[in-house]
Amino acid sequence: MYHAIKEWGGTPFGFIDDVTITVEGKIEENTKSLSNILEKCCIWAKSRMTKIDLGDKLGFIHFTKNVKLKDEKVQLTLPNGELREPQKEVKFLGITLNNLLDFKSHILNKINKARKAVGAIWHLGGVQNGMRGSAVRSLYIACVRPIVEYGLEIWHHKVLKGEIHKLEVMQNMALRRIVGAYRTTPIAVLQKEAGIMPYSIRLKFMVA
Repeated sequence: MYHAIKEWGGTPFGFIDDVTITVEGKIEENTKSLSNILEKCCIWAKSRMTKIDLGDKLGFIHFTKNVKLKDEKVQLTLPNGELREPQKEVKFLGITLNNLLDFKSHILNKINKARKAVGAIWHLGGVQNGMRGSAVRSLYIACVRPIVEYGLEIWHHKVLKGEIHKLEVMQNMALRRIVGAYRTTPIAVLQKEAGIMPYSIRLKFMVA
């Protein structure tokens, strides 16, 4: 099907059964082209005893910095005749993409999920009872970091100082639980004792 999509004027890429088709040009022309390619994909799939999912998982988005009012109303025509509005955000293999491709919503979403995970770890015991600091450290590294750092090679260049600060605040919560320190303990001391580098450095380290 990928070879056929190229012949129909689209650029396909994907992973397993997650197919993405892109076209470039003016929004109205792009939408007509995508509608045509999608219809041909459905015919191709039907001839091979399979089916394209046209449900809620079907994403449709324009990547552009300049969206005119008339372009916002341009709708994708599905093979069944249904019209689909362009979305502000779509999810592709775990990465949230918005129409400006600034990754802000993706980064903030991951930070919030990481904070919830740290909160769950926090309730697994206090300084005197529950898990040891070394076990909490292992949980943080194994369960929280992957939430934040997934797809880092794609969005790292869009991280702002304010977002790095939010990452540091999230990590500082975990550091206090790992070391069992007071809130007034200097963060640099907690990082040293726990053997965990600040996120301002870790992001550069991971990218490298």
